[in-house]
Amino acid sequence: MIEDFVTYDQAMRLKELKFNDLCFAWFAYDQELGIPMISYDKEGKLMHDFGSQEVNNSEILTWQRKNIHTWAAAPLIDNGIRWFRKLGFFAYVYCSADLNKFYYIIVKDPARLNQKLYSDKDEQGNTIYFLSEREAQLACMDKLIEMAFEKIANPAKNLF
Repeated sequence: MIEDFVTYDQAMRLKELKFNDLCFAWFAYDQELGIPMISYDKEGKLMHDFGSQEVNNSEILTWQRKNIHTWAAAPLIDNGIRWFRKLGFFAYVYCSADLNKFYYIIVKDPARLNQKLYSDKDEQGNTIYFLSEREAQLACMDKLIEMAFEKIANPAKNLF
């Protein structure tokens, strides 16, 4: 399940972008993923609850921990991609027709998928494919973050 989370660097950049959605995991200063531990007995009765609450970046800042400024909420990749919809970026990861490769697109209007805002292309204009869905998702997340920072830096520039 760890592969379902964004990377530490992505989490830190999302934090810069004011990502503050609730997450059930976080990255600590040592870049280790922290996931709350809950254990139940055979009958389903709660035995131990070591921080099972969801957290966001605002709450993390209240923790009295070492190097707290290097901590960040760790969303699942899908949650991060979904968050970008608030900024007007709709991203989709697809599997190719031969089911062995993955690619992504970013659009402004989800009703018009053929009007792509961005799609990874090589110098010849061919779609860049990834060997795994995770690679495509992480590349998509990197591009969404880049586009969001560009939108913030140049608010008058029409990215669409």
